[in-house]
Amino acid sequence: MQQGWDHLPSRYRDDRLYALALDKKRIWVHWAEGTALQKIADRQFPDGWERAPRLLRIESGTGTVRLLPCPAEYGAAFVDGLRSSAEVRVEYGLEMKGEFWPLYETSVRMPGPHAAVSRRRERPDSISSYSIYRVT
Repeated sequence: MQQGWDHLPSRYRDDRLYALALDKKRIWVHWAEGTALQKIADRQFPDGWERAPRLLRIESGTGTVRLLPCPAEYGAAFVDGLRSSAEVRVEYGLEMKGEFWPLYETSVRMPGPHAAVSRRRERPDSISSYSIYRVT
């Protein structure tokens, strides 16, 4: 068994985009760029995609779309002001030449107005200390 941190990779290169409903009007989003994205972006945008601004595109089922700036490579964000019971579409992408180019997408169904709360005890170092709603 190796000791120390020198045997660990500097970064795990996996592509992902997660969206999790925290309550009836708020989600938590997590993203990470990996090698698959790099290969696709290198082919599609051979000059300078690495420096392009990253955006989260949130469509909340109301016909409005929000573009939120976010850090490149990996990060997390809380998004509020969403509609309960809506299917929320989340896309992570690049802003190139004044246009949004989606790289990943996912969706999450928001709990309805009469959803029951299911409280869980969580460790203090867990992702959130919020109650997770269960659609009933």
